[in-house]
Amino acid sequence: MEIILPNNNSTLESFKTFSEVDCIVSDIDGTLTVGSTPILQQIRKKTNNLMKKNVTTSIATGRPYRGAYTVIQELGIPIGTPIILYNGAVLLEHGTEDFIIKNTISTYDTSKIYDLVAECGAGIYIYTCDAVIPSVYNLLESHKLEEMVYYVGKKKRLVDINGFLVTPFNGEIIKQKSIVSILIKRNELPIYVYKRIMNYLESSSQISYTDSGSGFIEICATKARKGNVIDILKNQCYYRGKKKILAIGDNDNDVDLFKKADISIAVKNASNMAKKVCNYVCERDSAAGYLDMLTVIEQAKRYY
Repeated sequence: MEIILPNNNSTLESFKTFSEVDCIVSDIDGTLTVGSTPILQQIRKKTNNLMKKNVTTSIATGRPYRGAYTVIQELGIPIGTPIILYNGAVLLEHGTEDFIIKNTISTYDTSKIYDLVAECGAGIYIYTCDAVIPSVYNLLESHKLEEMVYYVGKKKRLVDINGFLVTPFNGEIIKQKSIVSILIKRNELPIYVYKRIMNYLESSSQISYTDSGSGFIEICATKARKGNVIDILKNQCYYRGKKKILAIGDNDNDVDLFKKADISIAVKNASNMAKKVCNYVCERDSAAGYLDMLTVIEQAKRYY
């Protein structure tokens, strides 16, 4: 049975647990990306107000850093805040771009997956994320990350789902890169190839995957689940002394995050699996539901 997020008709006691929230970890796509300009402006205002009450905000997304950067800026997330990228494969400090953790897919597994997909020509995107060492000529270079998207498939594609330019797949170059995520276009897979890929993924102890509403099979290293980094966040100096971490999201890839967070919330448009695992469900979709969550925390801090 779904427990609805407290509202103006709820008892005072139902707000109490939210008074202890000191950190919000939010998904982006489906949680923060759908909403009117006034709602997004209210989110920014409430986020800033909560920051003054020592409630920090971070993000946990499947996006690369450059794909999440605009949202990070809109939320006013401070430099140095740990953020989760590539569904947990990368944990880094916003602004400094210093890696806290990076979980990679082996070149062996990448090659096996590539071989299985290449025979039918389905689209496959391979994401890499590496540190860039500043040149001796410019020690003050600000960008420390090199994020690349390699693509191969029968259909010619110039950009990925985030709108970033793709680079044609090159097996030799890939061997020199840190592979953090692989996306396979599910509807381009014949049934027999899909079954072979599923058999391989399910038999491997080194990689995990989600096959949900995104239209892609999303693959990452086993240790790269979003929820695994919650433990790391709790042990980081930045979060020591914090009372409770609240997670909010909408999809199956947020389930592991929900399980590790102290309080978990699914927006109304969330998947059935996300709603089944979470503690509370919002009465509104996406950004509107996120705004309602912020309002509940504000009210809880006022009451207790």
